[in-house]
Amino acid sequence: MSRPKSKNFSPLWQLTLARWRSFYREPSTIFWAFVFPIVLAMALGIAFRNKPPEPVWAAVQKGDGAH
Repeated sequence: MSRPKSKNFSPLWQLTLARWRSFYREPSTIFWAFVFPIVLAMALGIAFRNKPPEPVWAAVQKGDGAH
């Protein structure tokens, strides 16, 4: 026996729509859920790039202990 097709959306679609509406009501949630992770990933990607360390330049004065 098959179920009659209704014009309503599936329960999964309605749940997804309800969750999206709750995001839309609170703009700060959109920032923390979508924008902040992307910005954080970009910042950490820049901070920890795979490149050799830059040389450190130091000034040395002549004196008794200098070699």
